[in-house]
Amino acid sequence: MESNTIVPLDQKILQAKLVDGIRTIELNSFEEFFQYTVKTGKPLHGGLELLWRGQAQSKWEVLSSLARTGQPLNSHLETFRAAVARVAQLDFDLDDSNPKHKENKLHLWSLGQHHGLKTPLIDWSVYPFVALFFAFESADEATDFRSVFCLNWSTVQFLNFHITETNGMAPFRKQLENPPYSREFQNYLARRFNAREIDPLMESSQIPKTARERMLTREFAHLKELQMNLHRSKAAENKRIRAQGGWHVYTPNDVSVENWIRENRGEEKLVMTKLLIPNSERQQILNSLNQMNINYVSLFPDLEGAAKHSNLSLMESGWSGFRDY
Repeated sequence: MESNTIVPLDQKILQAKLVDGIRTIELNSFEEFFQYTVKTGKPLHGGLELLWRGQAQSKWEVLSSLARTGQPLNSHLETFRAAVARVAQLDFDLDDSNPKHKENKLHLWSLGQHHGLKTPLIDWSVYPFVALFFAFESADEATDFRSVFCLNWSTVQFLNFHITETNGMAPFRKQLENPPYSREFQNYLARRFNAREIDPLMESSQIPKTARERMLTREFAHLKELQMNLHRSKAAENKRIRAQGGWHVYTPNDVSVENWIRENRGEEKLVMTKLLIPNSERQQILNSLNQMNINYVSLFPDLEGAAKHSNLSLMESGWSGFRDY
C-alpha cells in the first residue's frame, strides 16, 4: 500500500497484514493514528487492557536493550549491584537462598533501566501518545517508517494461563496422578527432575505422594518461567514511571516479544498490532504532541527532562507550536 494513497482507516484495518498473531497497519499521519486509538482503545476496567511502545526503527523487533547487545548475561547484574553499593550505599541481596531474591533482581534491573543500564526489561506505556512520542523523539533519518506497537495484555494473560494450566499443569497432573506412566512420561520426569534415585519408582509408577507434590510445585515454577511478565517500579524510586504511564515487560530467556507470541499464541488470531508511520511526519507529530503537553518536560519531570526539552527546542526552533515553558 502506497503511503500517499487515500484509503479509509476502517478499510486499512480490514486489509492489514496479519501473520502469527501480529497485525501490521500502515498509517499516513498523526490524524490517522489518533483515529486508530479512538477506534481500538478499550476502557481499563481497573486493570490493563492495552500496552503501547514506540520504536524509531520499524525493522526492529521488540527486544530488550540487553538482548540487542548479543552479549551473554553472565555477571552483568552482579557488576551493577556492586557498583550501586559503592556509589549509592544501597545493597541488594541477590543470593538464591534469600526468599526475595527474584523480587530484588527485578527491583535492581528496574533501577538500572531508569539510569541507562542494559537490562532484560522492555519499556511500555498505557498511553498511546506517549509511545508515539518515543517513536519520533530522535532525529534519526535512517528509516522510512517509525513504529508503534499495541500489545493486548489481556490476551497475553490468557496465553500465560494456557502455559501454566491448560497446556501445562492440567495434563502433567493428570499423568502424574494416574499411573501407570508411559515411557515418554517417565523420560520427561527423569529429564525435568534429574530423578535418578527414584527411577525404579517411576518405572513402577509408584512415586510417593510427598514426592509427587514436590514435583507439582517445581513443575508449576518451571512453567511460570515460560510466561511473559510485567513489572512496575515504585513511584518513589522513579518519578518518570508515573508520568509516562510506564510498565516493564520481560520475556523468558530474553526472546523478542514477537517470538514469544509466535511460540505461544495457540488459536489466538491477534495478540499485537504494529503501526507503521512515515518518518516524514516527525515534525507534525511532535508539534501535535507538544500541543497536547506530551514532551520531555511532562514525561521527564526533572532537570534531565528540562535539558532534553530545551535541546530539542533549539534544534527544531523553526517549528510552529513548539514552545518553552
